[in-house]
Amino acid sequence: MSTNAIFAKRLQFLFNGFQKMNSFMRGGTEGMRIVHADESKYRAEFEVNKEMVNPLDVMHGGCSATLLDVGCVATAFIRGQAVLSVNQELTCVGPGRLGETLVMEVELLRLGKTQCYTRGELRKKVDDSLVAFGTCTYVVSPSKYHPEKFAQFLASVVAIK
Repeated sequence: MSTNAIFAKRLQFLFNGFQKMNSFMRGGTEGMRIVHADESKYRAEFEVNKEMVNPLDVMHGGCSATLLDVGCVATAFIRGQAVLSVNQELTCVGPGRLGETLVMEVELLRLGKTQCYTRGELRKKVDDSLVAFGTCTYVVSPSKYHPEKFAQFLASVVAIK
C-alpha cells in the first residue's frame, strides 16, 4: 500500500475514533470523509450540521476553530506524535451554511522534536469559496505524560499499514 493510502487510512481511522471520545473531540468530525492524503497535506469533506451553527444557521466561528484545530492535530497524530496547542490564528471570511458540504484542507508545515506547525482552510465544495483559514502551532507532548488509554489509541493509529 502506498504511503498516501496509509495516511488516508490512518486519518479516517483517527476521525472515526474521535467519535468515541468526548463531545469536544466529536464536535464536527462526525461524517468526516478523507478524500485525499499525501506526505504533507490532506483533504476531508463534511456537511455543516445543526450542532455547528449559530441562530442564523451559519457555522459558528468557534466550530471553525475547533475543526481546524482537530484537523491540524491529526497531521501529527497519524505520525505517532501527540501535540498540545500553543497558538491558533483563525480568520473567518465567509459563511458555511447549514446543510452545505465543506472541504477542509490541512497541511503539515513542520513536525520537529519539540514543536509542530500547520495550516488549514475550510472551503465550500460547491464553488470553492473560502469560509475560514488559519494556522496552528503545537508543542510535542512527551509520551511519558500520555494517559495509557490515549497511548494505546495513538499506537493503534500508527500500526495501520
